[in-house]
Amino acid sequence: ILLSILILYFLSGYIWDEKVEGNENIPSQNIITACEELGIKKGIRKNKIDPYNLKSLLVLKVEGIAWCSFNVEGSVLTVDISEAKDSSTQTDKEPSNLIADYDGVVKSTKIETGTKIIDIGQAVRKGDLLVSGVLNYGEKTDFVKSDGIIIAQTERVFKKIIPLTYNQKVLSGKTKTLKVLDFFGLKVPLFIGNIKFEYEESVTKKDLKMLGAKLPITIISKEFKEINIIKAQRTEEEALNQALSEIANDIKLLPIFSAKITDLKWENKGENIEVTMKATCDENIVKEEKIIISGEG
Repeated sequence: ILLSILILYFLSGYIWDEKVEGNENIPSQNIITACEELGIKKGIRKNKIDPYNLKSLLVLKVEGIAWCSFNVEGSVLTVDISEAKDSSTQTDKEPSNLIADYDGVVKSTKIETGTKIIDIGQAVRKGDLLVSGVLNYGEKTDFVKSDGIIIAQTERVFKKIIPLTYNQKVLSGKTKTLKVLDFFGLKVPLFIGNIKFEYEESVTKKDLKMLGAKLPITIISKEFKEINIIKAQRTEEEALNQALSEIANDIKLLPIFSAKITDLKWENKGENIEVTMKATCDENIVKEEKIIISGEG
C-alpha cells in the first residue's frame, strides 16, 4: 500500500489525460495535436506548463480560436476554448444568375435577390435563365448575387443494374484477441505472431487505475473475427429491392423534395437484373452561374 501511495504521489506530478471544452467547429483532435507540437502532451510534468505563454501560442497556432485557457485538475489538463465568431458573413458576393439545371415546369418560386424571369406554370429547359443578377434602375444598372429556390415538376429516369451473383461475407465463428500495452505512447505487443485469415476487427481500450486515479497505461484489445467469402445468389425480388434502395439513396443526394413513381420495369439479363424507374419529381432546379463583367476604363 505504501509503495502504491508513493508511486501515485510521483505520478500525480504529471499530466496523464487531456480534454478540450468549449469548441464547436474546431475538432478536439486538432487542438490536442497543436498542444503536442507546443510540447504539451501526456507525460509532461505539471510545473513545466506555462499557461500564460501557451494560450497566446495556441491562439496563433490554431485558426479560429479567439481565447483559451489551460486548467489542471489532478492529472487532467483541460483546454478551454472560445471560438472566434465568423464575422466574415462574407458569403460569396460575386454577381450571378440562376439558370435551370434540369428540364421542368415551374410550380413555385421564392426569390431572395435578383430579378425573376420566369412565371409559375412556365416550362423551362436546362440552361434557361430563371433569375437575373442584373438590376436596372432607370439609367443605372447594378449587379447582385442571385439567390432563391425554384421548384419545378420534372420527369426523371433512374437505372440500376444489380448482379444476381455476388460475394457475401460470412462469419465463421472463429475469433482471436490480441492485446497491446500502451505506456507513455509506446505500444508494446503482448502477443507473438499475426493474423493469417480474412477478418473483421473491433477495438476496445481500458485505462488502468490505481486508488481511483487514472494511470498513463492503456490495454488495447483487438478482436479479430474470421470471415469467409462465399458466392451468394439473389432472387429477382431481392435484386429489385436492392435496386430500389440504391435509387432511393441517389434521390436523397439530389435537390428533390418528392418523387412519384410513374413506371417501373425490370428485365432479367441472365447474370443481372436491369431496373428502370421513371418518376415525376418536385425539385429545386436552380444552378448558379457567375456574371462576367468586362469593360474598358
